[in-house]
Amino acid sequence: MRADTKQTIASPVGAGGTFTYTGTAGVSGTLPTGISGVMIWGTTDMYVVLGVGVSATTANWPIPSFTPVFIPNLNEVGGNVVVSAIQISAGGSAYYQPLA
Repeated sequence: MRADTKQTIASPVGAGGTFTYTGTAGVSGTLPTGISGVMIWGTTDMYVVLGVGVSATTANWPIPSFTPVFIPNLNEVGGNVVVSAIQISAGGSAYYQPLA
């Protein structure tokens, strides 16, 4: 089945945000309850994780710089979800948008 290039993943929920990351993981503020996931991209290559009380490590999803990626929210319990990133080779800034 071919994907419709005009179809959206989900609608934005509230304001997006930004945080910095280095060899130490950066973490967003708490995301809205009930989101389906988050769209995230960074200024450098990074590892990313989404969940409750998480902190990114090199065992998480690698994301190339300037590549928006949708990460689904698999949290079954509700609130206090955050997104976290850590550098692959250089620090940078992560930009994110929670999605319904």
